[in-house]
Formats: sequence, structure tokens, C-alpha cells
Amino acid sequence: MKKTLVSIYLLLTPFLCNAAQPSDESIEKLLTVAHTQKMVEGMIPQIEAMMKSMEDKMVDSQNLSPEENAKAKELAAATTKKMMPIMKAQLSWENLKKIYFPIYRDSFSQEEIDGLIAFYSSPAGKAMVEKMPIVMQKSMAATQQLLVPMLQQMQKAMTDASEELKQTADNKQ
Repeated sequence: MKKTLVSIYLLLTPFLCNAAQPSDESIEKLLTVAHTQKMVEGMIPQIEAMMKSMEDKMVDSQNLSPEENAKAKELAAATTKKMMPIMKAQLSWENLKKIYFPIYRDSFSQEEIDGLIAFYSSPAGKAMVEKMPIVMQKSMAATQQLLVPMLQQMQKAMTDASEELKQTADNKQ
């Protein structure tokens, strides 16, 4: 009898220890107190500005004539202008919310969501929400400084590979 009870207890332990899954209402509240929508929507202009700056730097690094440079910048700006509505539509709050709910539900317990709500409702949490866009903006600007040289090196590697491929093809003929 004792062995049977221990066996039943051991079989049930994993189910008894599972934390409660958070409710949609609590996830919604967390996303609200963390100002997630505002943060996400605030990233779009930052991404757009970063893309503009990167395209300008890439065009400027090409050693083009003033006329070619102006045309290249025009083309890059037109391309970005076409891409932004696509990006904005895909990164809309309604689309992202559909993604966030299952991720939060699978990642956090109800107790953890409640703790996060308490944190984001506290003065420290409110300060984090208020200052995080500035932190992200500065981080993106700093990261951009790394991306431009990297993209230039990648472009050079691609050009070198293309030239090498062309020489290989010429040598075979």
C-alpha cells in the first residue's frame, strides 16, 4: 500500500509542480503597464532613421561622381520609402500582439507575470519604461557604427568573390 501511494505521488509530482499558465488578461495588463505597444511603435522611426543613415554612408563610400552619388541616394531613398510601409504593416501592434501572447504564455507562469506587473507598476519599473526608448536609441546608434564598416567589408568580399569567379570562368575559356 505504501509503495503504491509513493508510486502515485511520484507519477503526479510533475503535474502538481507545474506553475499556473498566465491568463490572457494578465498578459494584456503586463503589456500595458510595460508600455510595450508604445515601445514597439517608437522603434519604427528609429529603424527608418538608421536605414537612411546606413544607405547614405554606403552610397558615400562608393567613390561615385557627384551625379552618380545623387542618383544612388535617390534610388536608395526610393527603395527605403517602398520598404517602410511593408515593414510598418508587418510590425503593427496587432500583428505583434498575436505573437507576444503565446510567447509570454509559454515563457512565464502566472506568478512571474504578476511579479512583472508589480515591477512595471513600481517607480523603478516606470523609470525603466520611460528611459528604455532612449537606451534603445543610443544602442541602435552605437550598433550602426559597427554595421557600416561590416557592410563595406562584406560588399568588398562579395566583389572580390565575383571577380575571382569571373577570372576562373575566363581562364577556362
